[in-house]
Amino acid sequence: MHSVLASIASFVMRNVLADFLAAMKGERNFRKTQSELLSTLEDNPPTSPEIGDTTIASHTDREGARRKSLEEKARSNLTVVSVCSTLVFAGLSFLIGQGITVRPHTRIILVTLFLLQVAYFAGSVVCALKALQITRTWVVSTDEERQPADFLRGLRLRYLELNELETNIKANWTSVSFTCLRNAVISLLFFAATVGVLIARPTK
Repeated sequence: MHSVLASIASFVMRNVLADFLAAMKGERNFRKTQSELLSTLEDNPPTSPEIGDTTIASHTDREGARRKSLEEKARSNLTVVSVCSTLVFAGLSFLIGQGITVRPHTRIILVTLFLLQVAYFAGSVVCALKALQITRTWVVSTDEERQPADFLRGLRLRYLELNELETNIKANWTSVSFTCLRNAVISLLFFAATVGVLIARPTK
């Protein structure tokens, strides 16, 4: 029984709530880890003689490409939301213009589906914008370039860790945005199907 309830709760958190709470918790944890890394950076200068410069540079390039890909996905979500929102309100205007009468329970279904669409579309936009606002990047400054090779290598590795955490935060919010968008589209399809049935219904 406990496992069933846990599965239901997990499904609700992941799909209905779009992992929004998990993204918030993840961001807090990642920020805490970043603060710890930055504090150790000041108190205990890093050294990393066991990892080569080429390896660090390769991971840094890969992380930059990952961040760019997430930003493109977030912008795509905004574009899709814009198009779908136009379709929703156009369909709503058409429905009103048809003067179709609906029963009370059908009206409740339509209103619920419409509000779900609006909520999920809004959530998708908010989370996509939040992902795009995460832009901080740690890079080696010209003054730090004058440091000894071992220290500089360790510094680059530490900055790579900080950037990975920042990208993880961006990835979480982009994922939530996509899940909200998916739920909005599902609600839109149910809404359109209900409207289609009403239009096709023979008049008495």
